Amino acid sequence: MLRRYSNNHRFNSKAGLFHFLEVSRIKAPVEVTQGIDGFLYFQDYKKKYHKVIIEVKGGKYQPRDIRALARVMEREGAPLGLLIALQPSTTGMKREATTLGKWQLPGHDKEYPVLQIVTIDDLFKGKLPKLPDTSGTLKRAQRMVKENNQNKLDLK
Repeated sequence: MLRRYSNNHRFNSKAGLFHFLEVSRIKAPVEVTQGIDGFLYFQDYKKKYHKVIIEVKGGKYQPRDIRALARVMEREGAPLGLLIALQPSTTGMKREATTLGKWQLPGHDKEYPVLQIVTIDDLFKGKLPKLPDTSGTLKRAQRMVKENNQNKLDLK
């Protein structure tokens, strides 16, 4: 069943935000572990896969949350990050995200902001983040699950 949200709807949990994301055009698999709320994969022109780390903030957030997401991106080797928030970002948050610079897609001259901040309201209005083609996300995620299961040793 598809639930309809108004612009005034309060998302009191990450589950509520991800319910919205499931029916939105982002369609990010949920991976709620080690500071990661979701992720997308994209393939560059050299056929290498890269991650976009997604963080969701349902309440207030600060520039330190932007820095924390940048550290998670670095730890995970993800060149791009996306913060999806209920509240609009402040000038300090935008500045913090902008200082991370841009990332150039290998094999092409396209550049993308390293970290982008979008609000739920932006998504309702159809404003999507500027990201490389992530249509291979589910295919890549399924392949990684298959590879991980093959590496397990059954000791029963």
